[in-house]
Amino acid sequence: MSNLNQAKKNSLEEKEFQQLIERLSRRKKELQKRISLETVRDALTEAGLIEFLNESDIEEVRNQANKAIGKRQRRNTLLLTIMPILLLSPLLIFAGYKLYPLSTQALLDEEKADLTVKLEEEISKLKNDNEALKDDLEDIKRENNKLTNILENIAIQTPQPKEIEETAPNPSNFPISTPTPISTPTPNQPDSSQASIQSYEIEGLSINLEKCQTSNQSQTEYTISCFISITSLQEDSNVTIYAYNGSNRRSRFVESGQEYNAVQVEFGSESDRYSSTANIPKDVPLKTKITFREIPLEVQKLQILELGLSLSNSQYRNFKIVVDFRNVPLSDS
Repeated sequence: MSNLNQAKKNSLEEKEFQQLIERLSRRKKELQKRISLETVRDALTEAGLIEFLNESDIEEVRNQANKAIGKRQRRNTLLLTIMPILLLSPLLIFAGYKLYPLSTQALLDEEKADLTVKLEEEISKLKNDNEALKDDLEDIKRENNKLTNILENIAIQTPQPKEIEETAPNPSNFPISTPTPISTPTPNQPDSSQASIQSYEIEGLSINLEKCQTSNQSQTEYTISCFISITSLQEDSNVTIYAYNGSNRRSRFVESGQEYNAVQVEFGSESDRYSSTANIPKDVPLKTKITFREIPLEVQKLQILELGLSLSNSQYRNFKIVVDFRNVPLSDS
C-alpha cells in the first residue's frame, strides 16, 4: 500500500499533466507580453522622450490600467454569481412538484442533466473570459507604456525654459501623432538702413544676423562668434535659443561639406552650452551670441548658418523654428 502511495506521489495522471502544461503555457504567454522597464526606458531614449518621464508616470499608467481591468473583473464576478442562480432556479421549481408520474420525473431528470451540462459550459466560458481579461490587462499595460509621451503632451503645465515638448497653436485641433511643425523662412533682402547681414520675419519675430567674427586664433584653429538680434513684433514672447541639445534642437553651420555644432549660447542674462531662454518684450530687441570653437583656419565663410530656436506666447507653446542664413562672411574681432 505504501508503495502505491509513493508511486502516486511521484507521478502525474495524464489529465493532471495536461493541466500543468496549460498553466505553464499561460504563464509563458503572460511573461512574453510584458515589457521590462529597462526596455521601456531604452525605447523612450531612442524616441527622445526620456527627459519627459517622471517617476510617477509609470505608476499612474498602471493604476489606470488596473482600474479598467478591475471593472471588468467585477462584472465577471457578478455574472459568475448570477448565472448559477438563473440556471438552477428552474431545477428548484421542478424539484417542488412531486405529483408528476414517474415518466414525467424521468423527463425532468433529463432536463436537469442538460441544464447542469449547460451550466458547466457557461462556467467554463466565464473562466476562459477571465483569462482573456488578464491578457487584455497586459495589452493595456504595454500600450500605456508606449503612450507615455501622449500623456505628457496632454498634461496642462506652465512652459519651462528648457522644456523639450513642442506643441503647435491650438494643440487640441491637431492629432497627437502630428509632428511639431518646423518653420524655415525666406530671408528679407536688407536695405541700406539695416546694419544686419540678413534679416527674417517669421511667426511674429524679427531675426537679424549682425555679424560673425573670429577670435582666439592659434596656428591651426580659431573661435567663431555670431551675433544675432531678435525682436518680438506682436506681443511679449519667451524664446529659447539652442546651442546643441540633440540632433533636432541645435544651432550649427556647414562649410565645405563639414558640419560644426554650436558649443555655447548667450541670450539675455543666460549663458549655457545647451540652450538659453529669455523673455522678449514687444518691440524691444534682445541680442544673442552663438559660439563655435576649434574651427579650422581654412574656414573663411559660413555657407549655411542654421539657428535653432523655439517660441512660446499666447499663440504658440514651444513652437520650433529653424532659420538658415546663407553665405555669411567672417570678420576679425
